[in-house]
Amino acid sequence: MKNYSVRLTLFFFALFISAKGISQIQDSSSFYLNEAKKIYKNDLYKSASLIQKAETFLERFPNDSLKGLACKVRGSISYIRGDYAESLKYNQQALYIFQKTDDKQNQALAYNGLGLVQQALGRHQQAVDYFNQARDVQIKENPAFSLNAGMSYFYLGDYKKARELYLETKSNLTNPNNHIYLNTLNRLAELDYVEGKLNLAETKYLQVLNNPSVTNYERIFVLHGLAEVYAKQNKIDLAIGTAEQAKRESSALQATWDLKRNTKLLAKLYQKTKNLPKALENLTLHSQLSDSLYNKEQAQIVGLLELDLKEKENQLLQEKNKASQNQIKSRNSLLIIGGLFLLLTLFFMFKYRKIGKQRARLITELNRKNKHLKEIDENKNVLFSIVSHDIRSPIAAMTQLMDDTVLSSLSYNEKEEAFKEIRLQLTQTSRMLNNLLVWANSQINGQIKSTFEPLDIQKEMTDVLSVYKIPAKYKEVHLIHNCIEQKSIVKIQVAQLHVILHNILTNALKYTNKKGRIIINYDTSDKDKITLSILNEGEEMHQDLIDSIQNINHLEPVNVKPSANSFGLGLKLVKKYVLENNGSLEIIPHSFTGTEIKLTFSLEIN
Repeated sequence: MKNYSVRLTLFFFALFISAKGISQIQDSSSFYLNEAKKIYKNDLYKSASLIQKAETFLERFPNDSLKGLACKVRGSISYIRGDYAESLKYNQQALYIFQKTDDKQNQALAYNGLGLVQQALGRHQQAVDYFNQARDVQIKENPAFSLNAGMSYFYLGDYKKARELYLETKSNLTNPNNHIYLNTLNRLAELDYVEGKLNLAETKYLQVLNNPSVTNYERIFVLHGLAEVYAKQNKIDLAIGTAEQAKRESSALQATWDLKRNTKLLAKLYQKTKNLPKALENLTLHSQLSDSLYNKEQAQIVGLLELDLKEKENQLLQEKNKASQNQIKSRNSLLIIGGLFLLLTLFFMFKYRKIGKQRARLITELNRKNKHLKEIDENKNVLFSIVSHDIRSPIAAMTQLMDDTVLSSLSYNEKEEAFKEIRLQLTQTSRMLNNLLVWANSQINGQIKSTFEPLDIQKEMTDVLSVYKIPAKYKEVHLIHNCIEQKSIVKIQVAQLHVILHNILTNALKYTNKKGRIIINYDTSDKDKITLSILNEGEEMHQDLIDSIQNINHLEPVNVKPSANSFGLGLKLVKKYVLENNGSLEIIPHSFTGTEIKLTFSLEIN
């Protein structure tokens, strides 16, 4: 009996020591995570190292709340680095964990993180939606959410709403050393600068800069803002010095977004002082940071991660449904034990019927969502193939022109003219890319219906041709656009028309021989219709490819794979969109001459 008591005492002592060890492990994880939260705006590397240590402990002793917090801090670090895809992924994981644990306050922080990523990608309306979700679920008022919403309204051009939210945030804070308070002053200074109140902007920026609690991340924003103010005040040397300091600190902190906008400002300032080597150095770095193909890849990753979020929401719905079914089974078991057989039978029949209907509705809803997600994924692959296809030639031409300008012995006037030509091409390419991405985003989000509107097809062709002037120049291809005096108004979807013209001209330029011609003509011999003809002198299109394109029905989905023939990459989609706009497409191969494509649309009659 005595030995039994001793063994029992040792068992409870070991159990106590084990429980205490687990508590210490979790306390260590919490300690590292809290330290990482304190320093990530000043030292990204050390903060990431602390999170790694915390995650090592969490692998041995899992804790959902601490794991969610680790994901949230990693999302903040990735956001400052400019790795928005990683930031979105970690914030989504954090949101999923906090939804499972029903942690409302941390759910609000995760929604805020998702909003900041959308804001950084220029999707400000989506960002406002996330910030509003954060404000809806929060238990304790967080002024950062209204500050961030104000920032998105600022970028949307609604300065009145932005100032209203900034002042609301400031009124809820009393500590001038609070970082949200300092960020609010920064944003008010930025708003003053935009509205031309330079002295007020300078005063607010200096107030933040001289505050002993300012973080490195906040300093970078202040230095950039001061450089802009000094530039407006024509204090060019002071502006350059301040912007260079902001550039150095952005690079040290790995703050990609801030580094990109500081290099852009420095390029303009050095160009103003005629320091062209420095201007070109900063312009090149800015171009690398804002590379269109990188942004496209980021947008693709963001699209995939958004699909993943929706799939996780479906998974959570299934888990809740399963839990509900288990609860009902337990309740039925208790009724059986109670001996109420008749009542149990009636109740079970009623509940079974109700559950069957609920389950059928849930299955139908899940199938509908999965089908929609699959359609979005297929559309995404096609749309981004088109974007990449259409911008490759302008970007390659601008790169060659920049290389020629730097390496050749051109005079100052010739280089200045070349820079003007580069800027014009960048503007046109940016406009084209923006139109394509806005349209692609609407397609991905399921906004399939477009609006038909009257357009002058000759004017639209002139605008699109401006993007291909430099590529044609370097290939020594002559662009001949034979306009006519007759009215050429057609009722068409403008985004789809641009996709049609860009794809045809890109293929025409690619397969036109050096020193060849691309000839564009119009025919209105049929009074009710207009035919646009694009002839390129070069490679002849094979008849089997022509047949595959002509056999496309406008009701069929278009499957464009990366391995498809280059001629057919966009022309299959061109055929589909021509048919959707009540037009017709004819492809005529000319032996030893090239390929002619004819588009026919109905004229708009007043």
